[in-house]
Amino acid sequence: MGSPAPSGSDLSRYPPWRLQCLRMYLAAVAPGPGPSTPRVAASAEEAVPPRKNRLVEQMAAILGPEVRAEAAAFVAELPLAAEWEGAVEGPLREANHADGWLKRNPGSSLAPFLLLFKAHRLRAAYEAGGTEIRPLLEEAYRETLRVSETSPNPLIRCLAEDLEAQPFVYLPGRGRPGEVIRKRGYGHDP
Repeated sequence: MGSPAPSGSDLSRYPPWRLQCLRMYLAAVAPGPGPSTPRVAASAEEAVPPRKNRLVEQMAAILGPEVRAEAAAFVAELPLAAEWEGAVEGPLREANHADGWLKRNPGSSLAPFLLLFKAHRLRAAYEAGGTEIRPLLEEAYRETLRVSETSPNPLIRCLAEDLEAQPFVYLPGRGRPGEVIRKRGYGHDP
């Protein structure tokens, strides 16, 4: 979410039952005119604006071009970090921002995407979180993901299923919501 879409060579890691969903998403976010490979940013500050632009484009592709102005307004306020540095605070701040936007804009046409965005950030926060906060993050993630999985928008549903199927979204080896990781500092220590 905010990152480039997987390329054709990345599709080999997907099981056949998820390829239809992924192809539907890739068709929706097909690159427009201009270079298809994003330029590598020289600094963290330079990395954020292109990621914000991709978020606006993803929302417009998934929800329709009529949401572009509202998407741009959301993204302009979004405290998007270039790197979360392995900490829970970054993804949690972004999830809380999406939640705050939805509370301030109850009829927002961005709601389906922002709930999926929030679920993604909660999943990342879960992976970065310690044992004390993980149960709360798992509950919030599950609750938000459930809404996305039942969205009337087929792309939101498919992306929610893909989010849940991923072994990780941020930090490999830190476990998935619902799993118990028995390593010092992660999950529940023995």
